[in-house]
Amino acid sequence: MPHDSLAERATAGYLPLEPYPGVMYVWRCQHVPCGREVTARLNKIRSGEGCCRYCARYGFNLANPAVVYVLHHPALHAVKVGISGGDERVGRYIHNGWTLVKTAAFATGAAAWATEQAVLRHIREQMGLSHFLTAEQMGAPGRRLD
Repeated sequence: MPHDSLAERATAGYLPLEPYPGVMYVWRCQHVPCGREVTARLNKIRSGEGCCRYCARYGFNLANPAVVYVLHHPALHAVKVGISGGDERVGRYIHNGWTLVKTAAFATGAAAWATEQAVLRHIREQMGLSHFLTAEQMGAPGRRLD
């Protein structure tokens, strides 16, 4: 099986950086077209979905500019920290009752993501807080609070 998976990765443009961990685990690879290190599951390669967050044509792109945002919802007694590649996501939260507190712009989504993760780690580890609302309760983009 490792031999077959190596061939599949090479064909899809991923160069393995460590021994094959098994089909259920992520595998550190280099995405040959862009040269960046990524982690990928073999089933995503097989489905043609791809695994490079920098080159993806869908979802959040780590190579493009992005913002970290902080939102507050007084009725829910909640604060949300997140990242976005545009204004639409924040706008949908505002439409659902959230107030924009602050944004910080970054040249790349990777830098925004690293900052968001550092803030969330601080909130969880140093402050001892955790998430307490579901996406539905927050009125996440695509969902309405009624």
